Amino acid sequence: MGDDLAGIVVSESLEGDGVELGTVVTLDCIGLELTVVGFTEGQATFGHVDVAYLPIDTWRLIASNTAQPGAPTAEQIAALDYEYSSVVALEAPAETDLAAIDEAVGTMSMSRTESLNASPGYEAETLTQRTGEIAILRAVGASRAYLLRDSMAQAAILLVGFTAIGIGAGVGLGSLMPDAMPFDLEAGPIAIASVLTIALGLIGAAAVLRISRVDPLTALAGQR
Repeated sequence: MGDDLAGIVVSESLEGDGVELGTVVTLDCIGLELTVVGFTEGQATFGHVDVAYLPIDTWRLIASNTAQPGAPTAEQIAALDYEYSSVVALEAPAETDLAAIDEAVGTMSMSRTESLNASPGYEAETLTQRTGEIAILRAVGASRAYLLRDSMAQAAILLVGFTAIGIGAGVGLGSLMPDAMPFDLEAGPIAIASVLTIALGLIGAAAVLRISRVDPLTALAGQR
């Protein structure tokens, strides 16, 4: 029973870091010792951070703040008075009134897409974010208008600056090409590509308005 409670299955990528079957992983602060008993098939991460799968009772022991140094024991599990779960996956019919259920039992339901976007690593790959920094600015009184101006100004400086550097490098290197080399730069296509790059970058920078809607206290709690 004790060995089962202490076993964890970890991300396959950890094998490259020297983790192997039988490796004992000690959780900082509480000293709980868990033993690697297997690896996932393929990459399994949360926000690009390696993960570990463990028995639900062991998770409850950790979450309840009653875990003791060393391997978890059946006696510790038996003494638990912790009936909570962090996440439960459900397959519900489309007509299910999840909002009413949440209100009745105090849960928070979200769709698969919403749950994926709750992962900082997943959403960061689809939207460049500075949630923690923006939360600090919001907490000290910065308005959304200020955040938008600040984000657009920074983006404009970077976009215009690096676009100019890119054009300069292209023209400069192009001038060094021998005459026999089939290389030609035309002002029209360069101008169109530059304008599109800058415009699309500024549109992306305007997404700060979406991030600024995050409650400052919630964002700070998750990032700091």
